[in-house]
Amino acid sequence: MKKTLIIPTLLLFTACVNNDDSDANQDTSPVEEMAVETTTVDEACYLYTENTVDTQLVRLKFHGDSVTGVMKYLPWQKDASVGTLSGIKIDTAMELEWTYWQEGMETTEPVVFVILGDKLQQKRTRHDQTGEMYVPEFAKLLYEYEKVDCSVLPDRDY
Repeated sequence: MKKTLIIPTLLLFTACVNNDDSDANQDTSPVEEMAVETTTVDEACYLYTENTVDTQLVRLKFHGDSVTGVMKYLPWQKDASVGTLSGIKIDTAMELEWTYWQEGMETTEPVVFVILGDKLQQKRTRHDQTGEMYVPEFAKLLYEYEKVDCSVLPDRDY
């Protein structure tokens, strides 16, 4: 009689046990949060006015050591030079390339800026024997821009 009770009990027990292995294959280890690197972009704007009519605007965006931006040379009653800036920042100095359009021609020239407090100073460029522009290591400062609130500058990059 014992054997007859054991067999139905075993059958009942095995029928009640869940044989579904779908949960067995799931990873139950704790989920690690992925670190998302965020970079902040600092922006600064500068204005230079000569003779109350000739204007130069510079908008710079700093992404760590790299710099991008826009520079606009807007002389009174002459053709404007408007273009983009890109390059690197080393301490307070920036070595950039300014690519702009003037009189239907695209030109790229080196630009070196130095930040001194709330001023942005631009070094003078020279031409070598082949006509290429460069910035001498000990070049004199050409322009001194005043820092302005970026909201006062036109938002479009031209």
